[in-house]
Amino acid sequence: MELQDYLVECVVRIDGPGGSGTGFFIAPGLVVSPARLVEDPRGGSYPLLEDVSVRHGPKTHAARTIRYAASPSPDLAILEIDTSSHPAAFLFAPVREGDPLFVCGFGEGDEDEVACLVSENAAPAGSQLALRIGAVPSEMAGAPVLNLRTGGVCAIIRNGAAGDGGARATPVSVIDRIFPDVRDTHDRHHERSSDWFDASGVVGTVFAARQHLIAMRHTCQEPQQPLLAPLAEAMPRAVDLMTDARFRVLSGDSADRMPVDESELAARASVPGPGMIVVGRSGSGRSGTLKFLGYSAAEAARNLGTRGHDCVFPILIRANQLAAQSGSIEDQILNAIRKSGPPVGSTLLPSTFLIDLVETPRLHLLILIDGVDEIQNSRDLAEVIDGIGRISRDTAIGSRARLVVTSKPSTVEHFRYSGFDVYEIQALDATAIEKAAQAWLGDRAPSFLSENAALVRSGVLSSPLPLSVGLALYERGRTTLPMRLVDLYGQFVEASAESWNDPVLVESYGSEIVTNATDIFGFLALELLRSATIQDRAWLSQSVGRFFMQHLKADTERAGALAARFVEFASLHGLFLRTAGERLYWTHQSFQDYFAALRLTRSEMELGNAVKAIRGRWFDVNRGNAPRFATAMLSDPDERNTIVDEILASGREERFDFVTRLVVEGTPLPEDTMTRLVDSLEVGVQEQQEEYGTILRPSARKSFSLDLLIALNHVPQAEKALTRIAGDPRCPSVIRENARTSIPVAG
Repeated sequence: MELQDYLVECVVRIDGPGGSGTGFFIAPGLVVSPARLVEDPRGGSYPLLEDVSVRHGPKTHAARTIRYAASPSPDLAILEIDTSSHPAAFLFAPVREGDPLFVCGFGEGDEDEVACLVSENAAPAGSQLALRIGAVPSEMAGAPVLNLRTGGVCAIIRNGAAGDGGARATPVSVIDRIFPDVRDTHDRHHERSSDWFDASGVVGTVFAARQHLIAMRHTCQEPQQPLLAPLAEAMPRAVDLMTDARFRVLSGDSADRMPVDESELAARASVPGPGMIVVGRSGSGRSGTLKFLGYSAAEAARNLGTRGHDCVFPILIRANQLAAQSGSIEDQILNAIRKSGPPVGSTLLPSTFLIDLVETPRLHLLILIDGVDEIQNSRDLAEVIDGIGRISRDTAIGSRARLVVTSKPSTVEHFRYSGFDVYEIQALDATAIEKAAQAWLGDRAPSFLSENAALVRSGVLSSPLPLSVGLALYERGRTTLPMRLVDLYGQFVEASAESWNDPVLVESYGSEIVTNATDIFGFLALELLRSATIQDRAWLSQSVGRFFMQHLKADTERAGALAARFVEFASLHGLFLRTAGERLYWTHQSFQDYFAALRLTRSEMELGNAVKAIRGRWFDVNRGNAPRFATAMLSDPDERNTIVDEILASGREERFDFVTRLVVEGTPLPEDTMTRLVDSLEVGVQEQQEEYGTILRPSARKSFSLDLLIALNHVPQAEKALTRIAGDPRCPSVIRENARTSIPVAG
């Protein structure tokens, strides 16, 4: 049905004490009417409560006046009838000179046929619109004015024609101002049902955008790591995990480099400007930060396209969805949104989605691109980074958008000349850890903190991912958690898949998949641990098929079908990354590193060359954390200490990061090794005084010496060094203050 025909079905004839006229439905049982039709004909400026009827097609309904604004201005009333079996028009205020307009209503006499008029232009006339449409019968007052460019009813016809041969119309924005509760009812109805429009043009874009916002709010409330969600009924949201987050400003236009909190970061992201990069190590909460920003923007943009205030519209994309795409910038982003799954759900996004959004008055885009560092192929990475740069420079989108990208620190150098501001996620402090434990564990929080005090002090739980793993394991009955981070990650399967058990997934993939998801993940983890390698799609399908045959007694054909559904489930819901050659990698880099380290130690130990292999790979950034994990896994402490001593003596700048993280993750090292490490870092603090706080370190393996000392503040030697630095007047104030605040408080 053409939109004009649909609007005709929304129009009704109103008969009241003030005469006959036109009205139209805007929500189930709600009719917009001229106020004069329901007023007391004896001159009182108030409506009569009876003798008003609404004719819709062959049926006549008794009507009640529930909202009233007297004639002659604004001359609007809202009537209510006891039926909901009718279409309803969508109100959308934007209109500009030159927009084609369509008007339909009842003419003179008692005829039930709707008359239609077309105006090729509209112009502002004070608080009204002037329509170049010729004479309009008085009975057509109250008729809806449809903007054919946007697809929304933008105004309501007033009495008769003006002296210039045109008619006057009241903008629908008046309803927002005088009947806000009615407008809210209208909005809720159209958010639930988009029968009004077929998702093309501006209004279709608004419908799709509203569904996107609803899905975005839901998605961004999901736990930080769905695989690792605790069992508590009141499951924490991603936004809850970021409420105490702090972000250190590494580069930007502002001279003020003091850390900002999550609300300040959201405020900066809510206005157009230079792109922003949020960096942090694996598990530090980069994805959670983007979810927080998306949730904040989606909450503020509930009334997109219907209110007069500025709105920020968030679009959440995984970087690997942009890889290897072609076409215009708009096409690339639109295709990525369509492929991204949960944020848009089944919403039909029109081809003009981005263009129409950009043209919507007083609206800015917040484009959130997560996980640039997760793109494995260097050519794809270069293309995505180039595409991000084109978006920020695009005259149509870039001027109305703010880009926020997440990455590990080593990828930031690719954006060095792009003008992006850089924010580094800071570690959670003891107070934030305690707060999270209280939210997740309730009465068990104090015992969790006391039994794992050493783990808290070590810094292992200072990022959302390992903290969520630890809390989930504790919720499942563990007491003291493993000291080594690799052991903690190695048992991640014990807390897998709880948050996936919802009706939508059951409907999409079948109860066999979702109900048995936890057991399937456990089976896969055992297979990975046994093989100590990262496998491909065929291996995944074969292993899952074997699970269904062994545990659910499925035949070969049935098991194959279930395995195929699970592979799709895993690929679409963030469990694995798919790259070239159909190889599959765990989404989270730490899991990749863990299994790669197992492969390294097991394969090399068989040949007696594990130490040699680690010596040649520990500084290779392409190996991630695997060499460090492998070093911690060595069963012979003498071999491990030999490697660490050689690394400290190597002269490579990366040596301090490598050894510091070994210590933070609980790897025991001799006291003399610790002393050498701390002494070297203290010297480094003196050498880096002018750089600290003013430039960005180019790699995740080249941190500032002071930051490494702070990470070691639970070690006695490091605590003494920080005390000396805090009291050294020769050090810049920012170094002294950071050192002072990081010194553990006695008791």
